[in-house]
Amino acid sequence: FQYVLSELADGGDMEGACKLRPKLMWPVEQLPTMLYQMLFSLHAAQQELMLRHYDVKLLNFFLTNPAARTTGAAAQALPAAAEVDDAAESYALRMHYGVDGREHVLSLPLDQPSLVLLADFGTADVSPATMGEPIAHRHFTTLENTPPDFLLLGARARQGYEADAFALGLCWLHLLTGCAPYEE
Repeated sequence: FQYVLSELADGGDMEGACKLRPKLMWPVEQLPTMLYQMLFSLHAAQQELMLRHYDVKLLNFFLTNPAARTTGAAAQALPAAAEVDDAAESYALRMHYGVDGREHVLSLPLDQPSLVLLADFGTADVSPATMGEPIAHRHFTTLENTPPDFLLLGARARQGYEADAFALGLCWLHLLTGCAPYEE
């Protein structure tokens, strides 16, 4: 059986959200929590599923308002390590992330889309048997985000996490500058 879970991300994709920003740039104080969530989503997918996404880009990161997740039936979808901090100057959702035995706590504002979700696993691979195997044509999804070694080596390039790391770096560059790398 195949199950598909879908949820509405009321903030849309991050690339579209960038285009709505003044000078196409995010406020600097919001960038660390956004990047951490992006990094953690890939880290968790790699550690738990051996997932290689192969199509990491801002169009595949979505933003949602954490306030919608703290009330009613949607509150059940919150991770167990999330709590609402009423004592904060403005209401915030405190997300607890565990990495290598250490806890990291992020405070996300409840009044704006600030919870980052990774999506579009159409080209993802989770098979341990394919790790280190040659890349195939299906790994070339978004040409401008394709790692240079895929382009230079072709089928001699190997499957691994490096392609996602390269593409995540391009996402970070886009968020910092407001300009899409390799703009068409």
